[in-house]
Amino acid sequence: MTDFNSIRHNKVNNIHRWQIAPCLKMEKYVLTVFIILFLFLCSPIIGMNLEEQDEYLTSEQVTESKIKEIGGNALLTTPLDSLSTKKKLKKHEIYGKGTWDLRLSSPYINHFISQPNGESNISNTGFLGAAIGFDYYHQNTQYLSLILGTVIDYEIPVPMGVDYKYGEEIVKHEFCYSTFMGLTNNHRYRFFSLGYGLSYSHNTWGRRYNGGYTPEGIRDDIPPNRDYMDNTIGLLFTTYWLSKSNFSLGVIYRPSFIRLNTNPIFKYEHLLSIDFVWRIRLKTAAKQK
Repeated sequence: MTDFNSIRHNKVNNIHRWQIAPCLKMEKYVLTVFIILFLFLCSPIIGMNLEEQDEYLTSEQVTESKIKEIGGNALLTTPLDSLSTKKKLKKHEIYGKGTWDLRLSSPYINHFISQPNGESNISNTGFLGAAIGFDYYHQNTQYLSLILGTVIDYEIPVPMGVDYKYGEEIVKHEFCYSTFMGLTNNHRYRFFSLGYGLSYSHNTWGRRYNGGYTPEGIRDDIPPNRDYMDNTIGLLFTTYWLSKSNFSLGVIYRPSFIRLNTNPIFKYEHLLSIDFVWRIRLKTAAKQK
């Protein structure tokens, strides 16, 4: 005799994996990058090594002529003449024309507005993302940022699996993820920066219907699943609080207006992210003659 409960359990597990897989197809790579980035940021050994690589300037060396000599500006919380002789400036507190930084970041909290064809505005909020980029100071207080990243709307704030259990009720599940590239020009004033520029993104939205399991079998009124993808061009705005160490915290706003592979061409969509950034100094401002 056939064990209906066993068959039903296997069907649930198989359908569950199939239904979640399209969302995780991209997420598994993002989660891998996120975990590596998280371990990097939290590793005391790596942090110690970076600290040892930093160059320090004592307050006796911090003079207007010294700052000019290295071709940049110094982030000081107190005037030069009131500094204690024990005050030290890290390399990351000195910036200026010619400075290069590598940036590793996690756009951790993400809010999506999507407009798939045939749908009203879709709003999704979730967690996790990873990005890499470079900052180049083309002026003493202005720098260009090139960013390449991917973000998702994972349901929980930690990169671990979610166990869904479905019954007779039909449950709708939507997901979004986006891969983007952006170039911004940024103005820096002491501990803050404001950037503006252009972006290109590949966006994916999907809808899955789960559940509908009854003792008689799977319900026949389950709506069809749907997937939608588009490539867009838009703007990119950023603002960051820059600490005196490698760490920065900011907001990314990426509105898009032009869709390249679908009609209508003009549609508004956006991504709004809270971004955690770790900057690694590649080159300090060169000495100016």
